Amino acid sequence: MFDRAQALQRCFRVVLYVGVFFAVCGGLRAHAQCPGEWLPGEGIPGVRGIVHTVKVLTNGDVIIGGYIQFAGTVRATNIALFRPSTEEWFSLGEGVGLSVAGNHVNAIAELPNGDIVAGGVFATAGGASIPTIARYSFPTGSWSALGLGIGTNTSVHALLVMPDGDLVAGGSFVGAGGLLVRRVARYSFTTETWSAFGDGVSDGIVNALALAPDGDIIVGGSFTSAGGVAGTARIAKVNPATGEWTALGTGVGNTVNAIAVLPGGDIVAGGTFTSAGGAPASRVARFSPNGGVWSPLGTGVSGTVLAMLSDPGGGLIVGGSFFQAGGVDGTACLARFDSGSEAWSPLVPPPGLVTGNEVRALARGPGSVLYAGGVYSLRSVGAVQIARHDLETGEWAACGSGTSGGIAAICSLPDGEVVVSGSFGTIEGWVANGVARFNPVTETWASLGAGLSGSATAIVPRANGDIVFGGLFQQAGGIAAGNIAVFQAQSGQWSAFGTGTNGRVDAVIELPNGDFLVGGEFTSAGGVSGTNRIARYRPETNSWSSVGANVSHHVKALVLMPDGHVIVGGWFTSAGGIPASFIVRFDPVAGTWSALGSGTNGSVHDLAIHPSGDVIVTGDFTAAGGLFSVGSVARYRPSDNTWTRLGNGVSPNIVEAVTVLPNGDVVIGGWFTSASGVAANRVARYLESTGAWAAIGAGADDRVYAVANSGSRLYMGGVFHQVDNRLSSYWAEYVLAADCSADFDCDRAVAVPDIFAFLSAWFDQDPRADFDGVGGIGVPDIFAFLSAWFAGCP
Repeated sequence: MFDRAQALQRCFRVVLYVGVFFAVCGGLRAHAQCPGEWLPGEGIPGVRGIVHTVKVLTNGDVIIGGYIQFAGTVRATNIALFRPSTEEWFSLGEGVGLSVAGNHVNAIAELPNGDIVAGGVFATAGGASIPTIARYSFPTGSWSALGLGIGTNTSVHALLVMPDGDLVAGGSFVGAGGLLVRRVARYSFTTETWSAFGDGVSDGIVNALALAPDGDIIVGGSFTSAGGVAGTARIAKVNPATGEWTALGTGVGNTVNAIAVLPGGDIVAGGTFTSAGGAPASRVARFSPNGGVWSPLGTGVSGTVLAMLSDPGGGLIVGGSFFQAGGVDGTACLARFDSGSEAWSPLVPPPGLVTGNEVRALARGPGSVLYAGGVYSLRSVGAVQIARHDLETGEWAACGSGTSGGIAAICSLPDGEVVVSGSFGTIEGWVANGVARFNPVTETWASLGAGLSGSATAIVPRANGDIVFGGLFQQAGGIAAGNIAVFQAQSGQWSAFGTGTNGRVDAVIELPNGDFLVGGEFTSAGGVSGTNRIARYRPETNSWSSVGANVSHHVKALVLMPDGHVIVGGWFTSAGGIPASFIVRFDPVAGTWSALGSGTNGSVHDLAIHPSGDVIVTGDFTAAGGLFSVGSVARYRPSDNTWTRLGNGVSPNIVEAVTVLPNGDVVIGGWFTSASGVAANRVARYLESTGAWAAIGAGADDRVYAVANSGSRLYMGGVFHQVDNRLSSYWAEYVLAADCSADFDCDRAVAVPDIFAFLSAWFDQDPRADFDGVGGIGVPDIFAFLSAWFAGCP
C-alpha cells in the first residue's frame, strides 16, 4: 500500500542531502509566476451612509439605523449593530430595504423580550416583503411583520414602547392594520392588531414621540392640529387609554423634530420653529405642565434641531445642523444646555465636527456614555457618522477601527515605504492626522508628528529623506504652514515654505538645482507678485519668486522630464503669455514656455514619465494632439512633439491618477467603468507589450484619486469601500504578479511550506509539478524545484 506520509519523509531527507549541492551550484531558470492579487483591506470606524437613529439596548449593544451600506467591517443594509465590548460591527440578517437613496431607517425601539422594531422607508426586511415597519428577533436572526403592517409608499419616523409593552408608531402613514389611523397608531403584541388614537393628526408628519410623567404620549411633527383640538399645532398630548388629545399651550410656530422630557417633568421641543406659545424661541423651547406656558432656552440655536436627550443632571443635550447654540463658540451641531445656569456649552473639542456637520441622533449608553450619530466625521478620533462621548471625562472615541476618511495622495519612497495623505484621522486603525507612512514589510503605519490640519494632494520625497507636502491646510505639525510644508526626516519636525500660498497647492516638483516648482489654485505665493497658480521656492533662502509669467487658471499636475524641462497640466488655456490648451512645456532655466501641439480639449489631472521618456497624460478630455476619442489618457513624445493614443482610453472620461510600472505598463485610477471596451471599475492597466487594456480584478466601487507603485506593489487611494468585491475602505494594496517559481504556495515568501506544497503537487501528478518544463513529472522535477528554492527570489 502506498504510504504518502512515509514518501514525503523520504523526499524531505532528499531535500536535506542535496541542499548544500544546490546552494553551491545555484538554480535553474524559474518559469512559474504567482498571479497578482488584492490584499485584504479594512473597514471604517463607523458607517458608510447617514445615521438617522441610534438605540442603546439593555445589554449595552448599540443599534444604528439610517441610509447605511457598510458598518465597520461588514455590509449592512440600513441597519447595523455595534458591540462596544469587542469593538465589532454586525449586520442584522439582510437588513431592511435596499442600499440605495430613498431607503432608510428612521426609528428603532427595543421590546421587553429583547427583539427590536425598525421603522422607516423601505419595502422589504430580511429579503421578504415587509414594508415600512418590521421586527427583528436576535435568537432566530429573522425579520417579521407587525400584524397587517402599515403599508407601502409611506414612512415611519418615530417609535415608542409603552409601559405595558405595546408599541406606538408615528410618521406619514394614514392607515395601519387596515384601519384609518392618521399618522400615529398603537400596536398590541398580545392581539397582533393596530388601533388609532382618536382622530389622529390632521396632516403633515409625526416626527417625534415621548412619554410624559403622567403616562400621556407627547406627539411632535409638522401637523397643524391633533384630534381636532385647538392649539395643537406641531405638538400635542394624547391619553393612551381614552385617545383624547390635549394642547400644550398654543403649540409652536413650525416643525418639531425632537422631544425630550426633563427630570422635573418639563417638556422640551426642538425643530425649525422660531416661536413657541406665541413668544420668540429659536428652534428649542421648554413647556411647563404646571404653569402651562412655553419659555425659550436662552437665545436658542442658530439652525435646525434634529435630536435631543435629557441629561440626568437636569440639563439637555441638543444635536442638529446649527452652527451655534446660545451664541457660544464651538457649539456647532452638538451642545449642552444647563437648566440651572441657563447656559449653553460645547461638547466637542476644537476643531469640532467636520465634513457634513449634522447630528441627527442621540442616545445614552451605560454610565456616562453618549452616542451621537448623523452626517459628520470627528477627525481627532477617526469617527465616521457615529461616535461616543463620555460626559464625565469629556473624551470622545470612534465606534470600531479602520480608515476614517478618503485618500487624496500617495507617494512611494525610495526605501520601499509609502506616504499617504487625505481627510482621515485614523488609517487602518492607526492614529494619523491627515498624513501617514506605511511599511509594507511589517504592514504597519506611523504618523508624521502632529500631521496636517487639512490634507495634501501632492507629496514629494527629497534625496535627504525629507518629504514635501502640498495641499489645502493651514498647519503642519502644529506650526503655521500655508498649504505647503516639509517634514524633516532627521528631526521629525515640520517646517513651512515661508508664508506659503493663499490657495490650494496641487502639484510640487523638485528641480535639479534644489528649487521647487509649485502649482495649484493660489494667486499669490509668499506674498510675491506674479505668482499666479505657479511659483518657485528656494529652500536655501526660504524665499518665493515668480517664474516670469502667470498661468491663466488652475495648475493640477507637474512632471520633471529627463532634460530638466517641466510639463505642466491643469485647467488653463494660456501660460507664459502663449496659448496653451490645458498642457504646456516650461524650461525653468530659460524661463520659456512652449505648447505641446494642440494640447488637449479638456483638463489634465495627472502626469507620469514612462521609461521610454514619453509622458503619460491623464484627465478629463476626449482629444489630445489632434487625436480624437482618446478617452482621457494619451501619450506625449517630447522627442518629436507628437501624441499617440493608448487604445481608446476610458469611459466615462475622468482619470484622476496615473503611475507607470517598471516594465512600462500604465496603471490609471479615476471615475471610469471601462477601458477600451473592457470592464474596468475605476482602475485599469495598459499592457505595454500588447497595447491592450486589462482590468485589475473587479476594481473599486467608487472613485480612485491616487495610485502609486513600489515596483512589486500597487497602492490605491480614494473614496471607495470595496475593492475586488471585498471590503477595503479608502486604501488598497495590490501585489503585482511576480516571477518567483520557488514560492510554490504563492504566499510571497520562499520557505519550507513551499517544499511540501511542491511535493504534494508532485505526488498528485499536478501539471504544476513539471518544474523542469520538459514534459512529464519525475525525479528531475524535484531537483529542479530544489535548485530554485535554494536560489530564492530577487
